[in-house]
Amino acid sequence: DDSYEFVAQIDADTIAHPTWLRELATALQDESVGAATGNRWYMPDRLSWGALVRYAWNAAAVVQMYCYRIAWGGTLAVKTKVFRETDVLDKWSHAFCEDTMLFAVLKRAGLRVAFVPSLMMVNREDCDIHGFFYWVRRQMLTARLYHPAWPAVVGHGLITTLGPVATLALACFGVVNQDNSALAWSVAGLLVYQLGVVAMMPPMEWAVRRIVRHRSEPVNWLSAWGMVKVLLAIPLTQSVYATALASALWLTRVDWRNATYDVRGSWKIRLHEYRPYQPVESERNTLSL
Repeated sequence: DDSYEFVAQIDADTIAHPTWLRELATALQDESVGAATGNRWYMPDRLSWGALVRYAWNAAAVVQMYCYRIAWGGTLAVKTKVFRETDVLDKWSHAFCEDTMLFAVLKRAGLRVAFVPSLMMVNREDCDIHGFFYWVRRQMLTARLYHPAWPAVVGHGLITTLGPVATLALACFGVVNQDNSALAWSVAGLLVYQLGVVAMMPPMEWAVRRIVRHRSEPVNWLSAWGMVKVLLAIPLTQSVYATALASALWLTRVDWRNATYDVRGSWKIRLHEYRPYQPVESERNTLSL
């Protein structure tokens, strides 16, 4: 139907504010834009280790998604002319996800993905370490299958993982061999690196809080003890992420929302098993995967 100019979608666990659709539509007024997107930001009500690890990882992921123009399906609008003038519908019918591939599809059509800063959408749900691992592994799988910046994602993961590991190895070498110089330099290097990672987060948190506060949503989720826990969660985040990234490199079968899929290639996704949803009573009914 040519009377519709775009199609918008939102995740079931995302709460849209009153101007959500208008903000997407405004971004699409630019003729060079084929799709407009926001991104997720976590402000969990419960400061569990899993939730804080996910918060720390996502803070870094938001930067990468912006730089690589990776769309987020949780808040996404696509111009209908994209459906008419490209093969995106055919690709969606054979793909594992709908959002990550948009960068390549739009680029071939001379269009781009526009990020809308005011559409940072808050998720306040909890998760555990186990759930985070499988969730972030799926995120890496979609990048592997559909985004040309996948080698850069892997390179970044190697640098952020092997750097601290190599520094720790040098520190152990210094202790074993009583080499105070090696020990001092390695500890100093590790501290500088970790402080650099930590320093990135407050400005981003402050910027998102300004956006969320403007929508009259609560933002004071992080207590003083919570800030300490975030600092402690960063090394854990790096470890779990490295493991998930390594696993995603060769992943050929994945579970997602009560279904198991065989991944034989970017456009060769097959349903292996489907398990109908069964409600489970739980005191922690805000757990998010």
